[in-house]
Amino acid sequence: GPDSPFGREIERQISLLRRMEARGDDGSFQRTVELLRGAGRIFVWGEPWAAVVCRDLAYLPRPVSRVLGPESLLEARAGDTALLLFLEREDGAIRFCRDRQMTTIAISLPGTAPRQAVDARLTIPPGPNGFGLECGWLLLTLVQAAAEGMETEIQRRHEELNAHGL
Repeated sequence: GPDSPFGREIERQISLLRRMEARGDDGSFQRTVELLRGAGRIFVWGEPWAAVVCRDLAYLPRPVSRVLGPESLLEARAGDTALLLFLEREDGAIRFCRDRQMTTIAISLPGTAPRQAVDARLTIPPGPNGFGLECGWLLLTLVQAAAEGMETEIQRRHEELNAHGL
């Protein structure tokens, strides 16, 4: 119920999703899902959420790399996708990815990132506890939507890992 810590958190997340829905979606969420589904390799650049996102995206049937620094992107090539999370120097990252002919997705707080051209941009409205929990919930929802229709392949990959005790 709403009097328990779990119930309050569920209510906060429902509130976040309602705020995002009320704000209106210009198709960015669906576009992001489509880009992740069709991606070659996915490079996730950004802290502190990069590790969490990579873990969840790893179940999609495509390689995912966590970028620890910009030098890690040097192995990227045309057709790969960059998922940029809350970068302070987003302009430079976008230019770099565009120069390498990568698909570019940016996720940021409203009003904090330059509106440079990217293939898709998602903004996360700040919640009562900052953006940390909201970011986690949005990214989890994004991964779940991208995985929709791939259940058989994801289950096969999961079973293969389990067979090896991983």
